[in-house]
Amino acid sequence: MPTQPSCLQKVQTAAQNASQTAQSRRENRFNDALALKAEGQISQLKMIKRIMFGRAGFELLRARVLPVS
Repeated sequence: MPTQPSCLQKVQTAAQNASQTAQSRRENRFNDALALKAEGQISQLKMIKRIMFGRAGFELLRARVLPVS
């Protein structure tokens, strides 16, 4: 007959699970921040390439050259 885990063991298991969940959430937030930063850099590079190769269009060029005052 299997033994039932004690109340203390249940609490310890719950605490370990909560700790692992918190750690995974922190890692996910960090990864999301990195992904957003990379997306911004990619968008900026694409815009620079469009400007360099003359495909930007007048509105984008004006927005880059004449910042909003």
